Amino acid sequence: MLTYGDVLRKVVHFLLIVALAIPLYWRGVVETFFLQDYLPAVETLSDPGVVYALVLIGAAFINAVRIRGPISREKVIEFRKKAAEIGPFGKKIEELLEAVDSLINAMQREYERRAGYLGLVYGTIGIFTAYSLFGYEVVYGISAMATTDIFSSLIGMAFGKRRIPFSNGTFEGTIAGFLSFLLPLLIVEPPWRAFILALSASFAEVYGVEDNLSVPLFVSFVSWLTREFSVLLPSYPF
Repeated sequence: MLTYGDVLRKVVHFLLIVALAIPLYWRGVVETFFLQDYLPAVETLSDPGVVYALVLIGAAFINAVRIRGPISREKVIEFRKKAAEIGPFGKKIEELLEAVDSLINAMQREYERRAGYLGLVYGTIGIFTAYSLFGYEVVYGISAMATTDIFSSLIGMAFGKRRIPFSNGTFEGTIAGFLSFLLPLLIVEPPWRAFILALSASFAEVYGVEDNLSVPLFVSFVSWLTREFSVLLPSYPF
């Protein structure tokens, strides 16, 4: 059953994916706005690999804090009560903290609360590794996360009835995820390559242990492999 928390989680998921795609185009932006020579630091930060490494370090640190020193629910409530006692301004802070707390609780799944799980860590690992191994082919892995992963989950939870063997996925969700990636790909890729990439994204989403990790890695690999293979083939209209 599709809930408000599921939709909210996927909206945040999409925004994070878009943010992780931005470093791939930073160099072009830097060269556009810095027409003259720019500082070495700017050159360093225009490298997507550097940016992904920094984001990964930050996400891993946050995840470690959550696992090693989680703040109990009682302490959060106590802090909110003390904030409310400050006065009108404190009351506003308490209301803001309550809203943030409710938002986080709505977005988190049970295993995330239990283990201090942070999907951003695995997503960043997947994208950083895919970029390191396959370069800019990672854009297809990121696109798959923004389409196949999201639509498979939402449609599957809302309308999914038939389970795929050896998986928690549904046929309805998988078909929706497949089409959500295939249709945009057909605009920019040959049909045979678009079909293979969309199929690989659906396979990784259905059978991957952690889709934030498996989808960008596997799709980027398949994109690199099919591009290398296509170089060896004659030019066909299909």
